[in-house]
Amino acid sequence: MKGADSGFLYEVGLRAHNITYNNCRFTSFQSLHSEQVIFNDCYFDATTHQGSPEYSIYSYDTLNVEVNRCNFLSYGKAVKIYSEGTASGAVFKFTDCNFMIEGAKAISNKAAIQVDSQYQSDADPYKVYITRCTQDKYEGG
Repeated sequence: MKGADSGFLYEVGLRAHNITYNNCRFTSFQSLHSEQVIFNDCYFDATTHQGSPEYSIYSYDTLNVEVNRCNFLSYGKAVKIYSEGTASGAVFKFTDCNFMIEGAKAISNKAAIQVDSQYQSDADPYKVYITRCTQDKYEGG
């Protein structure tokens, strides 16, 4: 399903309580708005997006996300975790994932997984677990 925001075309993910993706290939922006989302053995290619480079996964107010054995190819924006205070106690787990940057249009000074917690309560922050993941060419930020 596609939607438009400020003149830009973006992909809208499914909205359900629990979603599991197995062995999928994503060439568009995945917007997460669910209680639990699991990705197993998936490939995310953000270099095929139209217009400006986007994230492969943009999690907005999702409570639990597991990303297992997935590969990400991007220009420097792979995953963004964001909430406006409604994802208290959210847990994100990345296990055995690879994050790679395509060089020609690479965006400098970006982290593979960006966490925006400006609206999140200090009493119940995000929990992000990264286990046995690799990155290539990310500078952090």
